[in-house]
Amino acid sequence: MDPMKRVNIVIIALFTCGLIGLILIELGIAPGVESREQQLAKEQRLPKTHHIEEVLKYRHDNMGNAANITRLNSELPLGYVDRTYSLDSERLAINIKFASDAASIGQELVEQALLYNSTANFALIGNLQTIRYQFENAAYTVERRQIEALYGKELWRLLEGNRWSEDVQRQLSDTEFIHQFLDSLSTAK
Repeated sequence: MDPMKRVNIVIIALFTCGLIGLILIELGIAPGVESREQQLAKEQRLPKTHHIEEVLKYRHDNMGNAANITRLNSELPLGYVDRTYSLDSERLAINIKFASDAASIGQELVEQALLYNSTANFALIGNLQTIRYQFENAAYTVERRQIEALYGKELWRLLEGNRWSEDVQRQLSDTEFIHQFLDSLSTAK
């Protein structure tokens, strides 16, 4: 066989193998990766399935970094709802004003997210003392001491090992625990 003919056959065979490999990747592997990314994004929107590891990079001793707090809360449940932030550094407080009412988001989701997001903020931001959530139809003020009393421990300890899933996320299915949290809000000053 002519050496040029042999080279052409090898080139055509390699091209065909590459094309088949590309088709297999695009039809088989890529949709699986995209599907996993979509599933993770969906899980990040809900307190019971949120992956706290994804926001540990925002851990900081002080609340003074507005960009850090904004990014943290954008990656927590309710992060997809339009909102604005203001920091009150004298009172060590964050004000989060949502451009929606709680009912349109879903009352159960809002209640779980208030507990989850407050716990995450206090566990990750060392000197943060107060978070004020304002919706178009309701406002909630959450104090660090309320959340610490609810869990009975320093909140940074919840980030150790699998404590977060056991002590925080598992409690979100307990309606009595959620009501205990909400009752503590009604007495907050």
